[in-house]
Amino acid sequence: MRRRCGPLTRGASATWSPCAARGPSWFPSSGSWAGCAGSIPRATGCGRRSAWGSASAVPVDTDPERIREALARGEVRRVLAIRVGRVGDTLHVRPALELLRAALPEATLVWLCSHYARAAARGAAVDACVPFPHKGRGLRASLGRRRARRELERQGPFDLALGLEDKPWGRRLAARLGCRFWHAESCVGVHVVERKAGVLAGLGLWDPAAGPPPPIRWSPAAPAPSFAELPRPRIGLQVGSHALRGLRRPRRRRDPNPAWLADFAARAHRATGGGFVVNAGRGGAEARAARSLARALARARLPHRLLAAADLDALGAALACLDALVSANTGPAHLAAALGVPLVLLEGPAASAVAGPWRADAARVLSLGLSCSPCGGTVHGRRCRVPRCLDELSPAAALAALRELLGAQGRAARPGEGGESPEGARPRS
Repeated sequence: MRRRCGPLTRGASATWSPCAARGPSWFPSSGSWAGCAGSIPRATGCGRRSAWGSASAVPVDTDPERIREALARGEVRRVLAIRVGRVGDTLHVRPALELLRAALPEATLVWLCSHYARAAARGAAVDACVPFPHKGRGLRASLGRRRARRELERQGPFDLALGLEDKPWGRRLAARLGCRFWHAESCVGVHVVERKAGVLAGLGLWDPAAGPPPPIRWSPAAPAPSFAELPRPRIGLQVGSHALRGLRRPRRRRDPNPAWLADFAARAHRATGGGFVVNAGRGGAEARAARSLARALARARLPHRLLAAADLDALGAALACLDALVSANTGPAHLAAALGVPLVLLEGPAASAVAGPWRADAARVLSLGLSCSPCGGTVHGRRCRVPRCLDELSPAAALAALRELLGAQGRAARPGEGGESPEGARPRS
């Protein structure tokens, strides 16, 4: 019989709180980032073992005052940043790493990142990235974790480990590596990028009064594909939210219905005369939904291309060639925002205010404002099989947001719809 994890027990926390201080208008006025001064939140009564094994007997210094003194004396020369997550999570750490590099320009920075999202970590302000396969229980995943441990031991010894995620194994990893550790709890209602920067603010490595963290910028390594057969503007349709995972049967649907996207595509083609690129992900349920959407577009005789089995770099190169993307709050949407592609974000179970694209000027968020939305991680969200927050969105409202973005980018509507022809539109810079 499976044992259930007990309640979370929290240790003492530091009193520093950037939210309590009076800062600029963009900074939150409630909540706090409480530093870990005793122990990281740990689940008791759980028989599961950490990916890093049990903590060693090496004491872990988690006192923020002593860490600040070590930073002032210049004793922190090698820093390990810990954030292992999905594509959007990986991109959201990049602004904090830029702030960390600005605060410690002479230090060696190493980032423990996700293995399958490692392409999103390329070009970050660090000296090295160590991929860690945090998903999977097979032999390949086990060997990958062992390689990551050996690589961290080779990159060390580290003077400080920064826990940029709310996971208990960060402290265990710091104990295994024998270095100081600093972690900050999440501030409710604050964007995830600001939360990661708040970890640095707890050690005096970033001043919130200096302004918000920088925007996210990323570029793919793959060459740009050719969409010469598709008329302009080229509009991307994202039908799934598990792009690089290939889930055969997801627990619940949190993405737009392919029938809804087909209806929207028909309206958008009549209004703009453009073509469509459908991302099929890496297989599984997402690929089946994308093929269903492609068949609906073919029956309606709409110009389209099915982008199948594309890795992260190939997907980014294809997104960079688009004039706009229509998607739920998922990894490809964050990639498009980092590439500067205009984005129509369909807000459903995920909250765009705290986990949406960061400082994306060319983005429009559509939401019904239901009382149950966002529901990610809640009991209602786990039981909701048919997301009304997505299915009841108006395709006409999405089309209006798309035309607004295309007009701002110089893409006009087709003749007779209030604009010039797509062939005469200038390319996006």
